[in-house]
Amino acid sequence: MSWLVGISRVALGVILLVFGLNGFFHFLPVPLLTPRGQEFIKDLIATGYMLPLWKGSEVVTGVLLLLNRYVALATVLIAPVIVNIVAFHVFLDPGNTPISLILTSFWMIIAFSKSKSFRPLFKA
Repeated sequence: MSWLVGISRVALGVILLVFGLNGFFHFLPVPLLTPRGQEFIKDLIATGYMLPLWKGSEVVTGVLLLLNRYVALATVLIAPVIVNIVAFHVFLDPGNTPISLILTSFWMIIAFSKSKSFRPLFKA
């Protein structure tokens, strides 16, 4: 089981780091999105802070996962980003939903492996 966690951690870390850096340096082509998806991304860019916050979170958590440091913290920090990635693809860009579900699977494997770290969060 530890090999599955390791593969998931590295795969998620690479994905987050590459796509996070792409948000700043634009070295990958822009994917074709539905008109609603394009409008949503355009609105995020228009805020002036949301896209850098989103992509910065991806870079930081990607590095933490790749370095195998503060993995539980990285898992918590990236959770809202992954929820939004899945929601974006389910509601605004359904053609790429399987990719977001693979990302979610990696995250769930890592989160499950760190479940002992999260127990204090669920105490009243």
